[in-house]
Amino acid sequence: MAINKKQPTKLTEDEAKQLRDIKFQYDAFVFQLGQVALAELELDEQTEAIKTELKGLQKEEETLAKVLFEKYGKGEIDIKNNTITPV
Repeated sequence: MAINKKQPTKLTEDEAKQLRDIKFQYDAFVFQLGQVALAELELDEQTEAIKTELKGLQKEEETLAKVLFEKYGKGEIDIKNNTITPV
């Protein structure tokens, strides 16, 4: 059957269904990609917040280490027994 290039030709129901199915799947994938991108942004924000908290904790540890060094001198700390052994 020759196709007339000037007049629209009706697709078969099967062809139309296949095209709709492909478009539906494509739209679903695009939506999922958007969800993944949003989740990545949220994870990036959480990662940065944790890094900031970790830096603060490290500074707190350094400050405590200086205080303990000034009070007890150089030593090895045993947290389980709450002791410091001079070295």
